[in-house]
Amino acid sequence: MMAMLLMPAMLWALPQRPVPPRLVNDFVGLLQPAQQQNLERTLVDYGRSHTTQIAVIITDDLHGYPIADFSTRVGEAWGVGQAGFENGVVITVVPVGGEGQREVYIAVGYGLEGVIPDITARRIVENEVIPAFRQGDYYKGLADASQVIMQLAAGEFSAQEYDEQQQVPAGALIFPFLMVVVIMLLLSRKRKAYSSVGKNIPFWSLFWLLTHGSRGSRGSFGNFSSGRGGFGGGSGGGSSFGGFGGGRFGGGGAGGRW
Repeated sequence: MMAMLLMPAMLWALPQRPVPPRLVNDFVGLLQPAQQQNLERTLVDYGRSHTTQIAVIITDDLHGYPIADFSTRVGEAWGVGQAGFENGVVITVVPVGGEGQREVYIAVGYGLEGVIPDITARRIVENEVIPAFRQGDYYKGLADASQVIMQLAAGEFSAQEYDEQQQVPAGALIFPFLMVVVIMLLLSRKRKAYSSVGKNIPFWSLFWLLTHGSRGSRGSFGNFSSGRGGFGGGSGGGSSFGGFGGGRFGGGGAGGRW
């Protein structure tokens, strides 16, 4: 009977809003202090310049909630994002358990659901977060995911552009180039012509290959890799985060396990 009475209280208990307020909340010591400070500084700077707030929660206790529900409820309770814009994002990481039991979830505020739809949030988890987490590089996974979210929220590219680019396997578009080279080599031998293959390829074919052949690599699109300079390191002092603005969440987002 006592356990039944305590269960609702345990279920509704959520982590208290941090005092002083901060965006990176590592309750299990997963990140190194310098990594935590660097990520905090970058997210605070972005929030100041774009108003969008990205909060990271690393915890081993979801207080009885599924991770999606936990992330949305914490976003609401803490007020991540700006009131009126509802432009908050909560990234929850539960790095405990065996293989396939560890979880991560990206919850998206009302105002960003059109900018970062569920399918895009899922792809960010699958392409940016989980591969790095599987290598034990939690900082990289969080930094890369945050960078893509910031670029999407800032309108540097659309969710559709990100989704379409992610669907192209790395190196897939190099296949036509190789086929052209093989065909030209065969024709060259047949004609016993020893001039370079490049001279036998029409200009328009070379132009197409040069402009399309390198797009199979994820890092070449949207300047994802070069855009991550803000996460390069440095252990300077913590940033001054003014606090959350009262954003709301409606259940948008997606997650995954590793």
